[in-house]
Amino acid sequence: MPKKAAKPKVSKEERAVLEGLSSPKAADRWMSQRAKIVLLSAEGQSDAEISRTLRVDANTVATWRKRFIAGGSACLADLPRSGRPPTYDERTREAVLALLKTPPPEGMTAWDGKRIAFKLKISACAVWRILRGEGIRLNRRRRS
Repeated sequence: MPKKAAKPKVSKEERAVLEGLSSPKAADRWMSQRAKIVLLSAEGQSDAEISRTLRVDANTVATWRKRFIAGGSACLADLPRSGRPPTYDERTREAVLALLKTPPPEGMTAWDGKRIAFKLKISACAVWRILRGEGIRLNRRRRS
């Protein structure tokens, strides 16, 4: 006889949170799918039924059901991923923006990316990346 999967116990508060996460207007589609898995599982549907309904693998259903049982709706979020940590942080961004507010070096009319990078001892590519993210274009020429 096949082993029956554990049915998650969902409180009223958790149900409200899960229903909000599973709405069609939810920003994160993966979180929405996970919330639907838990809600359907709480209603008593089997992993196979849920996997057919949501068109996901049965192992995925089992994984998210078990995670919810272990830690509630907080465990439905993504775990940190591996990878290299960012080289430049928020302080670097603030330093670049603060430097733009100061007068440029003598002999220049405005700051450019290379001068900012040299002054802050960071990569010019990083400077341009920060400026692009802020919507700042130093080289834009304006016609009068």
